[in-house]
Amino acid sequence: MLELWAEALEREGGRRLRTLYQIEYAPPAERALGRADDSPLSVAFNNPKLRAAGLSGDTIGDATAFFGINESELHNILCFCHYGETMSAEVAAARVRAAATGEIGHRPLHASRFFVGTSAAMRTAISVFRL
Repeated sequence: MLELWAEALEREGGRRLRTLYQIEYAPPAERALGRADDSPLSVAFNNPKLRAAGLSGDTIGDATAFFGINESELHNILCFCHYGETMSAEVAAARVRAAATGEIGHRPLHASRFFVGTSAAMRTAISVFRL
């Protein structure tokens, strides 16, 4: 089913889609109801094949239940904190495909190459400054 979602997103091309704002901070009951018009979730819900297969809405709860992904994976696909207010449908499709192949998951910030590289540079700069 994730592949069908990715295909639906790809058909949108470079269209800008709304992300969901700070979903990781919402209480679980509110998080499940999280949604936005013109989001990657609304693209999925507007797809006739996904609706016929049982997708019942365009909320976080609907997506996690239907696609069999957890909230952390969904967060990595479409949260504001990763992309800002909008993301291209093409990027969303790539993130959904990564979730489908297990290449997307929740990595702590300290495990990212950016953070590690930045941290090393900061430590070097600080140690040089102390001399």
